Amino acid sequence: AGNKQWGGLMQDDVTDATKWLIEQGLSDPERICIVGSSYGGYAALMGVIKEQGLYKCAISVNGVTNIPALKQHDRGFVGGRAWIKNMGLKDVPDKQVSPHHRAEDINVPVLLMSSKDDMRIPYRHSKSTHNRMKKLKKNSTYIEIKNGTHYMHTAQSRLTMLRASEKFLAEHIGHKTPTLAGSE
Repeated sequence: AGNKQWGGLMQDDVTDATKWLIEQGLSDPERICIVGSSYGGYAALMGVIKEQGLYKCAISVNGVTNIPALKQHDRGFVGGRAWIKNMGLKDVPDKQVSPHHRAEDINVPVLLMSSKDDMRIPYRHSKSTHNRMKKLKKNSTYIEIKNGTHYMHTAQSRLTMLRASEKFLAEHIGHKTPTLAGSE
């Protein structure tokens, strides 16, 4: 069902899950930040675009930020042309489901982290999105990580990512320990 549903039904599933957590009393609606890596980084950015007010911030790690640019990049790789057909939303122009092209719709703080040596998602995409957000006077932080690859495979890259995430989350949703429904 998720084929050709980037920014569509696949995103709606994330939204439904978030709302369910709130309804069940498992999440504080004032302290939800959406975080993801790779496609999950894309979903984090599209979440704050599509669901104004649901999320208080977003973190994207090596995330897809620019669908048209990624499709252009993928054309040069074996299997890239077949993969390209799965990105985006069926019958919707790519720019409508591309966080880079929808940056004006982002109204919460965003942390973009990208590995300089990521062979899957070029770091330039996140950096360019950050620069676009800054021009739009949006709250965006960009961190470039060396020697992390797409998978943050080194201990140093993971430590950098985790420390930056912890600092960002503390700043934007705080350290408060949540009280879960039914707990005392």
